Amino acid sequence: GTMDNTQGLPDLLVTHVTQPTENVSAVHEHWKHFDFMPWNWTHVPDAGTDAYPCSFLSNHAQVANVEVDGNNENVYAVIRYVEAPNMRMGKHTVQDYNNYVAATHKAKMGRNSGWDRYIDFHLGMNIGNDQYLDDLKLPMDKHYPYYHAHGVPQQDTPNDGSIFTAGPAGLSYEFHGTFDYSKFDETKMIWPASLNFCSDDSTCAEHISLCDGDTGTSNVQYGDDHSTR
Repeated sequence: GTMDNTQGLPDLLVTHVTQPTENVSAVHEHWKHFDFMPWNWTHVPDAGTDAYPCSFLSNHAQVANVEVDGNNENVYAVIRYVEAPNMRMGKHTVQDYNNYVAATHKAKMGRNSGWDRYIDFHLGMNIGNDQYLDDLKLPMDKHYPYYHAHGVPQQDTPNDGSIFTAGPAGLSYEFHGTFDYSKFDETKMIWPASLNFCSDDSTCAEHISLCDGDTGTSNVQYGDDHSTR
């Protein structure tokens, strides 16, 4: 990165993420439930050789919006899931890892509740201005109900927030955008549902870091690149 934030650290933007999977077709089916999102997935089922079969699913997705020379520009990253069954290292398989992650989500997460170490292994996505975060609730409830939504009001955007959700192949996501509160209860989204990374369930409570005194209001701020501070 070339920009400095208030902590004097460079702002880094993801440009490419590759995640191994044991079943790229199943990953493709998962994302079909979110076909209202402005994503164009490319599925290549036969990209390898007879000796080293390989298939992948790839997409360009918006991860941020930054100001360049006074103009707002969207920033996109490549997300790629790769299935290469003959590529192995050690005794454990990709499926072993993904099964462990899925079991952790099941034990620690639920519909709009919980948190775990693998939810924090996430890619931040900006859903843009054409959708609300509420649009994600029904497909998540129906197909993969391990997520936690948080209202994080900003100075100019009081309905700002994020949904942290489990995803396929062991990779989680933070969907950042705005709520219209058609599916989520606004009275429960700010307190006690404000975001706090120092809490074991990711919600604010009294007298803990990143929360505002006795009110429990989150002090998390979004940067210009929509990363959380």
